[in-house]
Amino acid sequence: MAKALLTAAQVAKIFQVSKSHINIMAKKGKPPSVQFGRVIRFDEEEIVAFIRAHKTFTTGERSRHG
Repeated sequence: MAKALLTAAQVAKIFQVSKSHINIMAKKGKPPSVQFGRVIRFDEEEIVAFIRAHKTFTTGERSRHG
């Protein structure tokens, strides 16, 4: 069974930004999205991967975590 896709509002809540900001960024391909006509949806696993890929660390954290 396929997982449900997230709406822009749900992703906005995760990132703590406005829905319009998510829509603007999605049109630029960051975070990755799926578009059906005017409707944009987001795969939860891709959102998690996007967050991990863009995570920043303070100077001391990298040496402890990897």
